[in-house]
Amino acid sequence: MTDPVRPGVVIYGSFFGVFRSTDGGATWSQLDKAHQPGAGVRSLLIDPNNPDCLLAGTDFSGIYRINLTTQAAAELFLTSPPGLERIAVGH
Repeated sequence: MTDPVRPGVVIYGSFFGVFRSTDGGATWSQLDKAHQPGAGVRSLLIDPNNPDCLLAGTDFSGIYRINLTTQAAAELFLTSPPGLERIAVGH
């Protein structure tokens, strides 16, 4: 996904975690170093009310909140159904 407020920033979720590129995809760094290997990131959402807040839905370990400025990650302790495909945030 592309960051709606930061030009050139691309965010990607995979089986191995969440990664961000600040140069349009030329180089990547992992954002969620606390991510459990094998949890599989299936959905990503930048909170429309807080562009520093990224939510990552995983296969089995719930939803993670990642601060895009500090790169701090926290598990929200929600259980998600296997293969969580979408995340929505209320306005």
